[in-house]
Amino acid sequence: MKLEKVNKALSEWNYPSQSCSKIPPRDFLVMNKMAIKDKIINPKGQSEYRKSHEVRQLLKEGKKYSQIKLPENQFRYGVPNKPSTPINRIIQQEYANESEKQYLQEYEQKMLKIQQEKREKHWSLPQKAN
Repeated sequence: MKLEKVNKALSEWNYPSQSCSKIPPRDFLVMNKMAIKDKIINPKGQSEYRKSHEVRQLLKEGKKYSQIKLPENQFRYGVPNKPSTPINRIIQQEYANESEKQYLQEYEQKMLKIQQEKREKHWSLPQKAN
């Protein structure tokens, strides 16, 4: 029973139908502007002008049926695969060697800096006056 409902849902697609056409409301802003351009200012004249020059608002329509845009045949959904892990570099311990070299370089730089600071302190000691 459930399978039949699923089959029906997948095979039949109900497109939304357009609603029956409504009579749009009158556009008083446009009619007032037109009356002013024709130099009709008094209320009685505007009332007569609106009866003779009826302007309706435009109804907003929904999106028109457009052509369905499908992705290319080569398009794949989902998360792309990660690049493969370079197993050779892991087995040969290249990553470990690189990190060890980097650590040693940082250590040497720190030691050089400490030695320079010691030299500067030695030469900068105040001398005794005779």
